[in-house]
Amino acid sequence: KINEITLLDDVFDNRTKSIRLNIPLQNITEELCEKIENVAKKCRGKAPLYARISNISYYISMHSTTFLVNPSKFVAAIEKIPEIESFDVNVK
Repeated sequence: KINEITLLDDVFDNRTKSIRLNIPLQNITEELCEKIENVAKKCRGKAPLYARISNISYYISMHSTTFLVNPSKFVAAIEKIPEIESFDVNVK
């Protein structure tokens, strides 16, 4: 029994619960923060944005209370920023 049919293009945006950026501490600069902020402003949507800042021994996780992003647009733009080591997409 089929309960729902969704276009493949819409699945990513509709099923993403949150996005977490993984950034090494040594890559954090004012310029990087501005890049991330600009991308988040251009890609507004419904998915919460988190950041995990890490060094060799420790990490800190932060949640943006300001930005909710459109997953597909945000991921496409953030992939072009080399200082961001990786990102995780939490899907329903």
